[in-house]
Formats: sequence, C-alpha cells, structure tokens
Amino acid sequence: MLIKAYAKINIGLNILGVNDDGYHDLDMVILPLELHDTIDIDFLNANDTYVVCDEPALAIGKYNLAKTAIEKARERYHFKQNFEIDIHKEIPVKAGLGGGSSNAAATLRGAFRLLKIEPYKTDY
Repeated sequence: MLIKAYAKINIGLNILGVNDDGYHDLDMVILPLELHDTIDIDFLNANDTYVVCDEPALAIGKYNLAKTAIEKARERYHFKQNFEIDIHKEIPVKAGLGGGSSNAAATLRGAFRLLKIEPYKTDY
C-alpha cells in the first residue's frame, strides 16, 4: 500500500514553555506543502517490523520514527502483525519540514488500513 507523507513549513512558531518531559509547548502556524515522501507498507511474515529507506543519510534502526510509531500502536491496539516499510525520501532530511513525523503518521495510516483498525472509533 502506498501512502503519501506530506511536508509542512512553519510560518510562525512561538515556544510557550518546556514540559517536565523535556518537550516544548508550541504555538505554531504551519502550511502544508505538495512535497512528499512515499511510504510503501505491507504485511511481513517475520518476527519484527523492518524499515528501509533510499536516503543513506537517514539512520534506519530501532529508533526510526516509523518503526517507533508501529511499536507504540502495537502496545495500544495489541496486534501481532509485522510490516515491511519502504520509505522513498523527497523531503530533505533535517530541513525542518516535518519529514520524520509525517513518515510516522503515514506509516500509521497505512498500518491501520491494512489491519482494519479505526483508531478514533475504538474504546481501547
């Protein structure tokens, strides 16, 4: 299944404070862009979910946001299936355009469609 993961650009950003967990409270104005990565996701008959990417500068491993998103969803929705996730990069890495977050969100959209999970219509 192919899913587009769109970039965004911040046109206004105010940091409102820092939370106890180190994350920041933000007030942002963002615009979506046509620029996008493409995520190809499908079930994988293996003992783990694997992420591959055509961008050599991108660190693929257990801390990749797409894989992390799948593992967090697995904790919440208790599915057993694993996935092969192929990321084709068009959004420049570390450009502040939200590529990693967008890839994680697109990965979840694809996984939920494959699993027939409707995340906002469940009582988990």
